[in-house]
Amino acid sequence: YVLFPDPWPKKRHAKRRIINESNLLKFSSLLKPKGRITLATDDEKYFEFIKKIFFSNFQFQPCPSCFMSEDPLKLSVSKTKYFIKAKKNSRKTNYISFIKKKVI
Repeated sequence: YVLFPDPWPKKRHAKRRIINESNLLKFSSLLKPKGRITLATDDEKYFEFIKKIFFSNFQFQPCPSCFMSEDPLKLSVSKTKYFIKAKKNSRKTNYISFIKKKVI
């Protein structure tokens, strides 16, 4: 689980994001085939960036049973202080999960 990572919204800081191309390779090497990574963010631009990064990577596919669910309980994700803060400030929380593809 990667829950509410810092979005680093300024363009010059985007290289500090935990979700990026090089870390995606690291995540892939750590996960077993069919392993799942679940992400949550309340930052829309970061959410779009996360989707773009994962969809452009051939090693991951979206998890069809939990794709973009807004209910953290469906994903077995606890309500973090950032989840509560986002709710309090009326920000939508976006969830997305990806599965590492089997190597053929």
